[in-house]
Amino acid sequence: MVGLVVKPWHHVSVCGNYIEALQQGSTAPLTAANADEVFAPFVSKGYEAGVKADLGRIASTLAAFQITRPSAFVDPSTNVFGVDGDQRHRGLEFSVFGE
Repeated sequence: MVGLVVKPWHHVSVCGNYIEALQQGSTAPLTAANADEVFAPFVSKGYEAGVKADLGRIASTLAAFQITRPSAFVDPSTNVFGVDGDQRHRGLEFSVFGE
């Protein structure tokens, strides 16, 4: 994991981070031709960049993120469960909070 926070102005912070995580491999479902096969662990990767403005009694944040991990599914033509391609999740998050 690598992260960085910079305060270009007194009330504003800009941040970014990158993370790689090792996750447990998928297990083939009982309905697949290779039922109960356990796949090797995989690496997921995430990126995030954001900004926070703290104006005393009220503050807000805005962040953009992307998470990528291998995609597993049952191939309908062979009924074999396998990993092929990636899942990619992208989004924006905005929040306002205060007293």
